[in-house]
Amino acid sequence: MIKYNDKEKNLSSPSSLVSSKIYFIGKTFPAMYLPGKDILEILITPRDFEKFNISFPDSLNWVMPYVLRQ
Repeated sequence: MIKYNDKEKNLSSPSSLVSSKIYFIGKTFPAMYLPGKDILEILITPRDFEKFNISFPDSLNWVMPYVLRQ
């Protein structure tokens, strides 16, 4: 759930990281809200960041072993 323009929204949160066996409980990730599509896209992998022309942060290098498993 996010708050946008003083309204709470429950949204789908896709990422390019696809695996039902990986859970990131207690982890925090940046996200991009796409109001026209009403989607909150979680930015986890380099590909997620590339979609928005944003550099992949060094602080998320720990996710790379999970990305390489795909």
